[in-house]
Order: sequence, then C-alpha cells, then structure tokens
Amino acid sequence: MDMSEWTYPFFGPTCREVLDSYFQRYGFRPIESAESVRVSYTNGRQSVDFSYWVEDRPRCTVMVGIGEVGIGEAGVISVGEIIEITDPADQYWTWEFRDADGLRDALVRIRDRVLPRYAAPLWQHPDVLHEGIASIRQKQRAAEEAERITKQRELAAIAFHNRDYAKVIRIYQEFPFNALSPADQKRLDLARKYSGK
Repeated sequence: MDMSEWTYPFFGPTCREVLDSYFQRYGFRPIESAESVRVSYTNGRQSVDFSYWVEDRPRCTVMVGIGEVGIGEAGVISVGEIIEITDPADQYWTWEFRDADGLRDALVRIRDRVLPRYAAPLWQHPDVLHEGIASIRQKQRAAEEAERITKQRELAAIAFHNRDYAKVIRIYQEFPFNALSPADQKRLDLARKYSGK
C-alpha cells in the first residue's frame, strides 16, 4: 500500500511556518527532505526532528526527536525519552491534530513550552545529549538481550520436553555468563546427564 496518499500535505509547510524563525534564532537551519512526514533542523552538530505516524490518521500527534548529526537514526531519540516530562501540560505526544489549524496549535505549544524547557538545554549542552542518548541506547540493548534470553529459555524448555538434549546444551552454551537461572542450570545438568556429555 502506498502510504503517500495518507500523508498530510500541510505538515511540512505548517512546521516551517511555525518553527523556522524560532530555530533561526538558535543557529539552526531546515534540512531539505523529500519526506512528507518529517521536518528537521540542524545546527551542524545536533538535529531536531518533527514527525508523525501516518498510520495514526486521522488523529495524529507530533513526535519531537533530538539527536547528534552524523550518527543516523541511532543518534536520534524522543525528547520525552531523554528528559522525563512529568508536567501533563508539556506532554506533547498527547496533542492531536487532524488539520493544519490543529497542527499549528500543537506546534505553537511545542515551540513555546516544550522546546525551551526540554530540547534547548540538550542542544546547548551536547555532552548531556550524548550521555542521554548513550544511556537510552544501552537500556534498549539490555531489554533486547533480556527478550532474546527469554525466547531462548522457551526454546530450551521445548527442546528438553522433546528430549532433544543436544539442542538444550547448544542453546544454554550461547547464554551470557551468569544468565542461567537455577531452573536453567538444572535443565542443562539433566540434558548433559541424559546425553552423556
């Protein structure tokens, strides 16, 4: 399915109308892009992105990302991820839009409330931004590893149930050091015993 027919053609022009002069004051310039769902600004070191999910139509919200230039998608994170936004009045991801006027209202609130309080301190202190990105990426990798281990545990339990002891041993040998639970260790010991290894 071609998603371009679902995009809001007013998104880019409305973002530029509301945000260009704000970012120019801080030395940012717009990044030209053919994407109709993203508008980005850069100062050469950091970038600030505004986007939305087409799949959320008709009620979309503006996503605000901030990142380090030259790192790609891995270096861009949600402003709401790096700085915990606890004030409901600043939780921009709840401000929906359906048309250019609704988008303009959301962007003005983001420009006036969210950017100065949460995003500007990050581009003004690149070390804080860098550390925040690194911390969030590390947490994401740890969560992915935990999910992988959980899936491997399930596969090992199925293999043990099916008496495929060689597979049980192979799966557990791929676990990181100290990742075996007492139940895993017991299953591994029994698999070794039954397989003669």
